[in-house]
Amino acid sequence: MPFEKGWTAHPQPFALNGAPLKKYDEIPTYAAGDTDQVGARLTEQIDYLMPVIMSSTGVDDAVWETAPDGQALVLALAPGEVRVWAAREFLRDGAYRVTELEIELLAEQSRQQLLKTFWAGKRKHYAELAEIVLKTEINGTTVTAAPDVVTVPAGRYTKQIVVDGETWQDQLAPFSILLPIDDVLVSVSPDDVEGVDDSHVVAAQEEGRATRLPAATVRARFATTATIVRPYVPASDWLTDTQLHYPTPTQMGAVFVLRRMPADEGEIEQTRQNDPELFQQGLTSPGVRLDDHIYVRIDHLGTGTEYHEAMHKLSHRTFRAVMGWDFNEGATEYFTRLLLAESEDVVRNDAQYASQRSGVEFLIDRGLITSQDLATAYFRGLLEPLFRKVREATRGTKLVSLQAYAHALGPRSYDAQSFLGQVLDRGV
Repeated sequence: MPFEKGWTAHPQPFALNGAPLKKYDEIPTYAAGDTDQVGARLTEQIDYLMPVIMSSTGVDDAVWETAPDGQALVLALAPGEVRVWAAREFLRDGAYRVTELEIELLAEQSRQQLLKTFWAGKRKHYAELAEIVLKTEINGTTVTAAPDVVTVPAGRYTKQIVVDGETWQDQLAPFSILLPIDDVLVSVSPDDVEGVDDSHVVAAQEEGRATRLPAATVRARFATTATIVRPYVPASDWLTDTQLHYPTPTQMGAVFVLRRMPADEGEIEQTRQNDPELFQQGLTSPGVRLDDHIYVRIDHLGTGTEYHEAMHKLSHRTFRAVMGWDFNEGATEYFTRLLLAESEDVVRNDAQYASQRSGVEFLIDRGLITSQDLATAYFRGLLEPLFRKVREATRGTKLVSLQAYAHALGPRSYDAQSFLGQVLDRGV
């Protein structure tokens, strides 16, 4: 397959003033031998390929290889028509920006419609509430000359004010809620006020399923359940009791900051002060996998979180690096649900990673890829079939970047699926 022009670096290579962003200048490259075998890491000149050079360099993404550290490589032409292997996770294909813009256009159309209907109703609802009830503590920002991130305790709050604008950049609601706390107005996100659907947590507790699991139980389900996952499960004790932890919510907040269990209450409080946003993220997270260790909040027992995080432990590093966080979570949840499909001792909630999972399932349901394609990519890092099949399925209609689609499977998941569906329907 010939080298294709138009590839760009990831992320975007220039600052607003047009200057190169030196932070992203390095694209790891390796020498390509006479038969295109992966050679030594290049440490001079070619090793620091500028994104502007890569934007006009050909890439042959029909030929993939693996670097010594496990990252995916594709053939590229360096200056002087020198063939090298370049790290795929640092590159965006030529159709990336077009696909991204198409999805953004649909997302903006959806947003405008939601502003007139859904969000208008939500805004009115909060403005008319007699009080705001927080089930758990959340983060907010003080409405002062020098805004500060503060912790808003769980409780009941009256005389709230609804205002336009966002408290956090990544919130879904286009407005914020001001709560009067100690003579200071604190801005909070309606997303945080809403909380999350914890019906599965309550059900697991009521049904007597909320028990700690030994690592052997988790390993046994992976090894004995007849699913597409089973061939990729190691024969060794790949998860041990020393790697499986059950922190309290505040301990989990500290885990996100420390990347380990906190030593005592003093260290927990110190992490809360040092990084309140990351602490809050951990405080509300049911579980996380950090390197070889898995952390499951003690109040989320019986919900299958151990299995979701253990699935992450078996995944190939290059899958998330190239496909992005949302697609990785969607695939992880997809395989977790296959693993737990016939389980009677786990209560799983359909809302968990719903948008990410639906975006992954869309590719399978529409016949672009198979479950086996996804499995070999997720567990073995063999991504080429995914990109090739999506390219072949959309050829002759509109150039589609699978990577751009994958990166949109968060708040824009529905719009990404709508865009890809339109492309496929035009080709029927």
